[in-house]
Amino acid sequence: MNVNDVKEKINKAIGFFEKYKLALIVLVIGLVLISFPTTKKTEEKAIVTETEQMPEDQLEEKLQRVLQQIDGAGRVEVVLTVKESQQKILASDETESESRTVTVQSSDGTETVTVKSLYPVYRGALVVCDGADDQKVKLDIVTSVAALTGLGTDKITVVKMKIT
Repeated sequence: MNVNDVKEKINKAIGFFEKYKLALIVLVIGLVLISFPTTKKTEEKAIVTETEQMPEDQLEEKLQRVLQQIDGAGRVEVVLTVKESQQKILASDETESESRTVTVQSSDGTETVTVKSLYPVYRGALVVCDGADDQKVKLDIVTSVAALTGLGTDKITVVKMKIT
């Protein structure tokens, strides 16, 4: 191999790098990013807690009792549809090989550490009542349900209860 052959091969390599330099730069950056080690940190995990009665059911019952107190409402039944149930975010300690929920020893026993509680998100509400044909009663019910659930008034339906 003589000097001219070496120069020719170097010129070809330079031409190749000039032609594909953008793709090569992206490839090198990708390889560098992949090579960085990732570390696991303590993360929060969402765990839906089971209770005897879900808050949605409790709110339905409370709404029924309160809405019956509206003048002219009469008998009231409430149905709430839930988009997301109540959740408790529990503290957890994660390593690369295992995950443990953080607990605290108390006089009553061991308790999990709750980082945050997420309350239910409602999709819509249906209210069936005797006084639904009265527009003032209907408006009072819609605004009351909206205030207590966070729903927009367009997501709340109030209809007349059938006479039994």
